[in-house]
Amino acid sequence: TPDEARARALAEKTFELCEFLHAHDAPPLLRRWEGGPVAWHDSCSSRRELGIHEAPRALLGRIPGLELVELSDPEACCGFGGLFSIKLPEISVRMATDKARDVQDSGAATLVGPDMGCLMNIAGRMSRLGMDIRVLHVAELLAGMTGSGIGENAA
Repeated sequence: TPDEARARALAEKTFELCEFLHAHDAPPLLRRWEGGPVAWHDSCSSRRELGIHEAPRALLGRIPGLELVELSDPEACCGFGGLFSIKLPEISVRMATDKARDVQDSGAATLVGPDMGCLMNIAGRMSRLGMDIRVLHVAELLAGMTGSGIGENAA
């Protein structure tokens, strides 16, 4: 159908942010990171559906001063996706707790990722668990927006 053809044409021109910036060797606007170790959260959609793994790590690796620490279970879901957190809230909370603890155990001072749903879910769980770990969308970090993180009150 004509709509399918237009959708396919648009899909060919659509990229995930990290994938696009990495493919074009775009330098981050952030000149130097001084916020301590950073952990990357692979969202299920970016890792499983889009197959994106290396691009965000390579981008973050180009920021002077940024120490990237890997989570012990980077493929683990945060428990938020779609209606999962609504239909299975107890399981979702356990998954978010596991992810939050993995971030804490990594020694990261900041968690960064590509998916706001995941990040808000993890940030909320960390807050309830009393964890003091900043959570930023990758675009915020790359643009040098290092103020209040997701779920934090702006000062």
